[in-house]
Amino acid sequence: MRKLLVIKAFEKASNSIQSKVVSQLSTHISDTLLEDYKYLVNERTLRNYYKEALEGEDGDIRISRQIELYLSKYLGYEHFADFLTKNGLTWRKSKKVNRVLFFSGMIVSIVIGYLTYNIVKKECIVWTNNEHFEKVKCQEKQGEILSVDLDLYLLENFNRVEPQCDYPFFKIDGSANLWYEKNVNGKMEFFTYHGLHPITGKTLKHITKYIINKYICDTIYNKI
Repeated sequence: MRKLLVIKAFEKASNSIQSKVVSQLSTHISDTLLEDYKYLVNERTLRNYYKEALEGEDGDIRISRQIELYLSKYLGYEHFADFLTKNGLTWRKSKKVNRVLFFSGMIVSIVIGYLTYNIVKKECIVWTNNEHFEKVKCQEKQGEILSVDLDLYLLENFNRVEPQCDYPFFKIDGSANLWYEKNVNGKMEFFTYHGLHPITGKTLKHITKYIINKYICDTIYNKI
């Protein structure tokens, strides 16, 4: 069931951007979920789900409830149950299996809830010096600075940079390797990962040749 959900999401992305490059499709889905629903999911996670969906022989794949929901919305459904119903799928299983899954789910939820409470309550990340995220204790008062729940991927990969002409603006497959948005003063700022501007909260846009030529380096794409 979730296999079909993931595969259909990538099929829609392929039709939308006229591409079959998996990294481009996962980036498109990730960007769309962020822009339309303010839900941030790493494109690498989506690629892994897609690979698992294609290569898995038997059974279904496991994805988070949130990704179930937002991939369903991306495909035009209200929620995952709506996706199942309108695609002729069903949750029906034997009572024994349902009981096992129910109690297993309860145990997993309790464990995850406990771990999440203890980790997130103790540590957050805060945007520092308008350059990068740093770990802070969630209990610490940050004044006007907004702390967000600990996200190791943002901590390690999200930075503000000042790119020059030799910056690797695009990845090998042609997808963006830099994102931008104007700050509160109207000045263009550049970041190493997509998401929301850490101060204004606006959705970052992926770099284009036009933006590179206008704001960064006018010698690379000056014929645009």
